[in-house]
Order: sequence, then C-alpha cells, then structure tokens
Amino acid sequence: MSDKTLIENPTRMYKLVENDSGDYILSVVCGGIAMFEMKIQLTPEEVSSYQNEGESFIERLATNVSKNTDAYKSRMKTGKGDRKRCQEPLIGFFDLIGFPRANRDFQTESIA
Repeated sequence: MSDKTLIENPTRMYKLVENDSGDYILSVVCGGIAMFEMKIQLTPEEVSSYQNEGESFIERLATNVSKNTDAYKSRMKTGKGDRKRCQEPLIGFFDLIGFPRANRDFQTESIA
C-alpha cells in the first residue's frame, strides 16, 4: 500500500497524508533561500482538530510549522531513504568546506 493524500496545497506548499499505519503526516516546505521539507506526525489532539475543522486547521498548522520550525524540530520525521538521500549531499558539502565531522548532527526519527 501507499500513503493516502488527504490534502495537497501546492500554493501554500504543504501536504497531509495518512500512512499505512493510520498516522497523519503533515509535510511543509519551510525556509527562505535554503528551502527544506519538514514532516511531522499529527498528535491525537491535532487529528481531532483536523477532523472537526478540516483543511482550515491544517493550513493554520502548516503556517505555524513554516514560521516556527524550531518548535517542531523534535517532531520532525523522515521517510524511508530520506535520511540517507539528504545526508549524502550535506556530508559532501561539509567535507568541501572543511566543517569538522565531530560537529555534525543528523539525528531524526524515521517513520517505518
């Protein structure tokens, strides 16, 4: 099976999917010059708010995630293979500029 897209808003750059486990995952494009995708799993309270309010709740949440990425960093998820795909270019870049390996932290939780 694959993820079921519930909401996709290309203008606001967010997407809500339900994965095979029944988890709701919000994907938001964040940043300015250096853009990146942040994926978070909705909490039970957020799922309830989405079920009651619909897309307007998700739009508010996506905006909040985009503007306050540090507040959601601990909830950041990656999909299978995302971590390695993201790390390889970063490692090459850090090696190129001489950034010490001891200062690198690529810790994120992976969605199974």
